[in-house]
Amino acid sequence: MDMKNITLVKGVPNFQVEEYNDKTYIDEKGELNVYIGIDKVLISFSKNDTVSIIQNDTVGFALDKNKMVCGIIVSGMLEHEKKTLEDALK
Repeated sequence: MDMKNITLVKGVPNFQVEEYNDKTYIDEKGELNVYIGIDKVLISFSKNDTVSIIQNDTVGFALDKNKMVCGIIVSGMLEHEKKTLEDALK
């Protein structure tokens, strides 16, 4: 992710949550990519480009041009935490 064209905003995102036919969740079909770096993990669930990130401590919510969450960035992950994630994704 090229950070030079991305706006960084400190804060907490505001999510609109609705109930769908008395279900507590919807199993969305789509692509999920996980990128594990030296001390960060990016979970991307959209092919849309990130234009801004709402940063809340060690968690960043990547937003596309329509202000929809297209990914989550977790920084400061320890080695054993990354290993747990890698094992879970196998």
